[in-house]
Amino acid sequence: WSRYRVNHVFIFEISPRHKLSHLEIWNEAASMSLVFLLNSLLFLHHEQYRLRTQLSGVFYPVALIAFIVIKMWTLLMPIGSKQGSVQSDIIHSIWCIIIAPFGRARFRDCYLADYFCSMQKIFSDLQYSICFYAFEIGSFSVSSGIAQSSAGYCTNLGPILVPLVHAIPYWFRFNQCLHRYLESHKRWPNLANAFKYTLCQLSVIIGSLHPFFSEYQAPWSPYRLFWICLIVITTLYTYIWDLILDWGLLEFGKDAQHPMLRKKRLYPKVFFYYWAIFSNLILRFLWVVTLIPFPFQSVLSSSVEYQHILLPVLTAAELFRRSQWGILRVEYEHLSTSQGFRKYKHLPLFFDRNLKRSDEEAKDKSRPLWISIEVIFMAFLLIFFSVVVWVLK
Repeated sequence: WSRYRVNHVFIFEISPRHKLSHLEIWNEAASMSLVFLLNSLLFLHHEQYRLRTQLSGVFYPVALIAFIVIKMWTLLMPIGSKQGSVQSDIIHSIWCIIIAPFGRARFRDCYLADYFCSMQKIFSDLQYSICFYAFEIGSFSVSSGIAQSSAGYCTNLGPILVPLVHAIPYWFRFNQCLHRYLESHKRWPNLANAFKYTLCQLSVIIGSLHPFFSEYQAPWSPYRLFWICLIVITTLYTYIWDLILDWGLLEFGKDAQHPMLRKKRLYPKVFFYYWAIFSNLILRFLWVVTLIPFPFQSVLSSSVEYQHILLPVLTAAELFRRSQWGILRVEYEHLSTSQGFRKYKHLPLFFDRNLKRSDEEAKDKSRPLWISIEVIFMAFLLIFFSVVVWVLK
């Protein structure tokens, strides 16, 4: 962004005095990655290095959690420093995401919530870790604890907690879309975006509850066919939304030399845009594989291979896709305010507080009654369909 003059500081509403350089971010990420790697290696080779007589295998995850807490605390303490201010902004955005639709829904809040939608497997592991340390820590051992805990309390709660954890990020974005609608009074694109996250939530919930429908002995029951169709429609919907609304691509006739691309581009490599168009479709369908319920894992590979090889690779591929999405999303937000996050059509090099609002921005912002009714109706429909799917199990 800095190299190609994408004004991400203005877009994310970061104070120029507290902006971190890419080297500072890289240094912080590298130092934490080294600690994670060392901790993981010690845990995996706990018995090989004969450390079990001195330390319990539980020590390593607890030490890692303590390190993260201390690291966050030390970053937040110096309020006047760069790191402290940036961390405070991130925590404030997370709080706005959690309390949506009552919190603010700025671009950076929605941007961060979109990243949460790609971290479902991470949140699922976090949920299991919290449950494990709360209820099953006493029966754990490195040699046999994993096998003992596989039939434990936390695993039995999986069919209930996993769908909720997977659907919560989409619920946050759904509420943010309703907040944007209440704020702007514009059905497009806010309600269409809310409908997109409604489909995502239903796909996740139905896919997670699918193993409960054991009465369908046929390989492809009507319910399974409905779920597959819903997955395909949702994936194509989100893919087209990425290209048109988030990236501003698929503009035919705007650039004769480069079909499907917009005329205004900040990144010089045309190949990058075409690569993003192609890879985004492939990676979105690959991400669907992680949402396939457990009975279908055998279609792809054995359970051991799926859990230890395929699933981490697909999770990393989704994070790569989301990072690629973010690079183009911020660039398009710099060039256009397609979803109404900015009040100004052009990004200034500095923020002029004396700019006069346009006539459109100076209109009365009173909230009509029909907008509130539509928002309540949308939320009711989402909750109703989710409950119906849950009861059907």
